Amino acid sequence: MEENEIQNNVNDSANTPWGEIISPKTQIIPSENKPNLNGAKIASIIIFLSILVPYISFDIDDTGDPELDLTGVEIVESWFEFFGFIMEVSDSGIDTGGSESTGGELDMPLRIYILLIGALMLLLSPILFAFSSIIGGFISFSGMGLPKTLGKIHLGFFIIMILMLIIGGSVIFSEIPDEEGMPSSMLDFLGIGVWLGGLSSIGYFIEMKTDE
Repeated sequence: MEENEIQNNVNDSANTPWGEIISPKTQIIPSENKPNLNGAKIASIIIFLSILVPYISFDIDDTGDPELDLTGVEIVESWFEFFGFIMEVSDSGIDTGGSESTGGELDMPLRIYILLIGALMLLLSPILFAFSSIIGGFISFSGMGLPKTLGKIHLGFFIIMILMLIIGGSVIFSEIPDEEGMPSSMLDFLGIGVWLGGLSSIGYFIEMKTDE
């Protein structure tokens, strides 16, 4: 009789809620602790697709048909040509007041260097955005979590690039007459692809509510 009672007590203890908590197979993570990765997934897709639409686009005659229209893919294909042009401008210098430096070269103001850095960042943006979409997509679609650090780096790069273009471009557009149809800043040359690819990175670190 005593052996039967002991066996019954053992069976009852195994069926208690304590047994379910101890067993790793029956542990369930509360849904509120699971991050909603839908925003990051959508962001990675939009960032990748952004390189297929214009990164540089401007219609100087305001006719509706852009005279300058380059997608992110086209920028990557012609990357070395653009890079060579930027290096040529950087090496030759720009005459801003007729004065020469002690080395015999024409002086180049700081804002021109800032513009060249911004232009270089713009040329690199399709490549970096594509890598960001691949890495962020892998992290989010595999369920590893939100790529918050990647998203903040991505957005920081985009903001710095925009500031470089605005500050550096001011030295050029200050000499251009303010006429209808003429560009007023470097932002007028940026296509929809740059804005989609840059701002979509917010989805990497913005936490969305988990569906219950």
